[in-house]
Amino acid sequence: MSRLNLDLEMIGVRVGDTLNFWNDNEITCVVVKTYRPRVYYEGKIMSLSGAAQKVTGLSAAQGAAYWTFEGELLRDRRLRCEEYHVRSFNLASDGH
Repeated sequence: MSRLNLDLEMIGVRVGDTLNFWNDNEITCVVVKTYRPRVYYEGKIMSLSGAAQKVTGLSAAQGAAYWTFEGELLRDRRLRCEEYHVRSFNLASDGH
């Protein structure tokens, strides 16, 4: 099953929030769009992946695996939120 596009707002990240690079808090970008996220980095608007590629020099990078919010990787935050919603749904559908 394929994943839906990342929506930062669904994981508590808002337009204007600052993201930090996973291993260097001095490297930051600012969220300018939450669905199919876009960030402002080095004077340009780009995807999370594009910003991660610029920092790392890699030709491909999954942005959510490189950027953090409140000390948590966006990838991990998404997984935690998805797991919480699945558990909540299962409890609700079981009548609990």
